[in-house]
Amino acid sequence: MARIARKRTAFDVSQVVFDGASQFVTIGPEDPAWASLETADLPDAAFVRLKPPETATDEQVAALRNALRKRGAVVRVMPRPRRAILPVSKSTTMVKASVRDVVLKLVSDARCRRPEALSQLVESVLSEVGL
Repeated sequence: MARIARKRTAFDVSQVVFDGASQFVTIGPEDPAWASLETADLPDAAFVRLKPPETATDEQVAALRNALRKRGAVVRVMPRPRRAILPVSKSTTMVKASVRDVVLKLVSDARCRRPEALSQLVESVLSEVGL
């Protein structure tokens, strides 16, 4: 397939065809080549950018890359999209609580060697500030 270059003139853009030029192809995450190499329509002698899906294994990426290289393609493998580290919560509930309740809850959840001493210290500070 011939590559088309655009020649810019002062007022318009025209296209010029280069015979024998290599294709630029992107095989994205939704491409059928990731499902089966046998049925995939792989390009010959092209510049190929592989964008693997996040579920693709290293073996699948290597197999597709090697199949393309056997056909004379120059292959660049792009990084996989990152998965979400923390699940996104669907709903957040707000609970009305006083400052004192929140601080005491944090103190009770804290990990320390002497939780009683921490509780006494926080209680004294809360009473000093009037909470």
